Amino acid sequence: MVTNEQSIDECIDEYINLSRQVFDVDQVLKGVIPIGDNQCRFDYKQLEGAIKYIVAKKLGNDNEPMASSDSNGTRNVPTFVVATKGLRAEGPPTLFRSYQCQGHDANQCAIWEAGRATSAAPTFFAPIEIAIPKPGCTFVDGGLGHNNPAELALSEAEKIWPKASRFCLVSVGTGRPGSIRVAESTSLASKPKMSGIISNALALIPGVASVTKYSKIATRTPGGLIAMKNIAEACVQLATSSDPVHRRLFQQSQSPDLQKKFPYHRFNVDRDMQDIGLEEWGKMKEIRTHTDAYMEEGEGVLRKNNCVQDLMNLQPMECK
Repeated sequence: MVTNEQSIDECIDEYINLSRQVFDVDQVLKGVIPIGDNQCRFDYKQLEGAIKYIVAKKLGNDNEPMASSDSNGTRNVPTFVVATKGLRAEGPPTLFRSYQCQGHDANQCAIWEAGRATSAAPTFFAPIEIAIPKPGCTFVDGGLGHNNPAELALSEAEKIWPKASRFCLVSVGTGRPGSIRVAESTSLASKPKMSGIISNALALIPGVASVTKYSKIATRTPGGLIAMKNIAEACVQLATSSDPVHRRLFQQSQSPDLQKKFPYHRFNVDRDMQDIGLEEWGKMKEIRTHTDAYMEEGEGVLRKNNCVQDLMNLQPMECK
């Protein structure tokens, strides 16, 4: 008999193993870049192989499509992941769905392809081109503009269950970021010029690489290149911030209009996690410690209990 705790432990083990294999930081420190790729730090082929291994282990086929059914011929829990169109990043997000809903069929691409698309964070992994449906499309990480998919989840629930008038939404974050700075104080602005290492790193930021040709001009002014770096980092932080979505959902969930109000719970460690990078799988114990502290403090316990109460005491589905 497999308990829920055992299942969770297995998932954590799979995640750590995947991260250890994919995020080979030693290669980065040695200056080794993926073959044929001059912009990304990690090899996307390693990521693809790791995802395929997990899919094959769980489903018996590493090329299993998103639209597949379980052994009983019924759909599994409706699941979607988010990606961004590489050639139209400002457009609507692309959702890879395992289910059919109003206006959309389940996606026919492979699970590993959807996983690669939603993980293709710029400067980390190369974009992926998915051929289905024809003629295909190039995708990058959905975190660009949609790092918090909670609003999309609420919208999808309304498409899956169009007659339901009320949903309970639980959102889990990865740690609140620090403040986003686009300007520094006078004392900070007078710091020494940026090193060559940082300058090279700046050149790898998509959309910012084109400004590096002006770096010589920028360095003629005090802190010029540092200011450009700060602006580039701020743009990335703004594009990937999950807080605006949370604020909108919180306001909506607390609406004085009872028809619009719904139970909403957001769990997000509020400190000490902001400096842990996507590739820093070696800090899992640190992440666990901060998460435990967040959940065990008074407000965390109350927040957890309220969430459990809402989930355990769901009222019969209200239909329009």
